[in-house]
Amino acid sequence: MMGIKIGRDRFYNIARCNGLLIKPKKAKRAKTTDSSKWRRQFQDLRVDFVPIKPEQLWVSDITYIKVGDGFAYLSLITDAFSRQIMGWHLHQDLSTDGCLIALERALARRVYPNTELIHHSDRGCQYCSTRYVEALKNARIKISMTQNGSPYENPLAESVNGQLKLEYDLDQIFGSLPKARAEVLTAIQKYNEYRPHGSIQLRKPAEYHLNWKMEKSQEA
Repeated sequence: MMGIKIGRDRFYNIARCNGLLIKPKKAKRAKTTDSSKWRRQFQDLRVDFVPIKPEQLWVSDITYIKVGDGFAYLSLITDAFSRQIMGWHLHQDLSTDGCLIALERALARRVYPNTELIHHSDRGCQYCSTRYVEALKNARIKISMTQNGSPYENPLAESVNGQLKLEYDLDQIFGSLPKARAEVLTAIQKYNEYRPHGSIQLRKPAEYHLNWKMEKSQEA
């Protein structure tokens, strides 16, 4: 309609923010983004930017995991060059805390700390929060955000969400949060360490991320 294309989750978020979402009687939908905070507007630095090595561009997003009768929320940070999932956390609510834990894990896994890094996300209130913005600034990471809410502005993050659910069985109902967390960890380990990716010459993200440094050292 009107040439506008948006993802399912973002459609529900927009409807919810404008009071247009009718609560269903049976099926439940998780809402992961509240992008109504226009007071913090950062430019989309991802446009026309193509990373040529690891840790130049990270993409972040939140997706939902079904747990019992409700949802848990999986925060993910993926390196755009190596496709390695750098940070993650499955949390019970949509507070900033879960995103910060994912960011802390990603920072702890850096192997190229001197590389100038961009963090790209949607305009969700978690990423716009003072605590998250300060954490990025303290780590000397540039902040990039989507501008109009289209999933095409963060395609890699959307793709990783889908792959984890469809290819690694995270699109199911888990009986408990600990069980879900265990399955998320297993899925991410398989994704990072065992799955060859066509976009990186059929390499595995974890080895591609690390071996880039080793290969460059051998070339020097």
